[in-house]
Amino acid sequence: MRRLPAIPFGSFLFLLTFTLLGADPSGSLSPLYVLQNEVIRSQSKSESSQFKKWIHSKKEFFIDDGKCQLLPDSKFQTVVYYRFTCGNSNQNLVLSFSAKRKNSIAKDKFRILGIHKIGKKKYLEIQTGSEDNTNLSEQVSGSDTEFDLPGKQGKIETSNQTIYKPLENPNLYYFKTITTSPKERKEFTSNLEVFFDFSCPLEFLEKDESFYWDQTIFYVFRITCIRDSVYSLLRVPGSGKEGHLVVSNSIANLPKRGDKFYGKTTLRKMTEKQIYWENFTLYYE
Repeated sequence: MRRLPAIPFGSFLFLLTFTLLGADPSGSLSPLYVLQNEVIRSQSKSESSQFKKWIHSKKEFFIDDGKCQLLPDSKFQTVVYYRFTCGNSNQNLVLSFSAKRKNSIAKDKFRILGIHKIGKKKYLEIQTGSEDNTNLSEQVSGSDTEFDLPGKQGKIETSNQTIYKPLENPNLYYFKTITTSPKERKEFTSNLEVFFDFSCPLEFLEKDESFYWDQTIFYVFRITCIRDSVYSLLRVPGSGKEGHLVVSNSIANLPKRGDKFYGKTTLRKMTEKQIYWENFTLYYE
């Protein structure tokens, strides 16, 4: 009886990996389906070595590979969210910044740039070669430059090339998103640590001593990057019996109205009408 040739163990693992992760519902490999599975897998695990290679090499994929598509789903100012049309997942786990569109990418392709943890999710960031998605419904109105953080995010011009820096302070970006997007707000759970940096400092408004029943003094700040709403005010409780304002671990003099500070705090809960913060730390601008 003739014996079949043995399959090397490494090849067996390669075939098994693509059988489990790469095979789409039609039974053949789809590059976008493999990518989708990698993005979903990264939500609970670290990125695979193959995924890291794609990011490092800025691998390009076709927007439509014949079996699966990556379609724009919604737009939030300079950010466009995408969804895959294959598999059972309807989550928007891919995004692009319109300022990062590169003319060198064909209109039917996109390039992988990296992955960011924003809030509780990880998002794959891509560059596209397609035209601006002007037909998408804007979730909120606002300035197109609101998320262009100088020195933190955006493009850096050099003599012979343009380099794009990754998104920093993603929790602040996520907080700004959920304050204006009911859909994203419903997915928020709790305990999001937010740092209000140079791109979104806290502006002092007043000292509030109206809570006489529990003898609590509050210092009221406006979150400068949030439009006037129930989410734009931050009330920081005073420290100790005297209710002093503490900045950079020291008792501070009463600020003037309009003075700006950096701050770190934890978003514990938010509803349609109220927002709850805890664990306040203020810093001088």
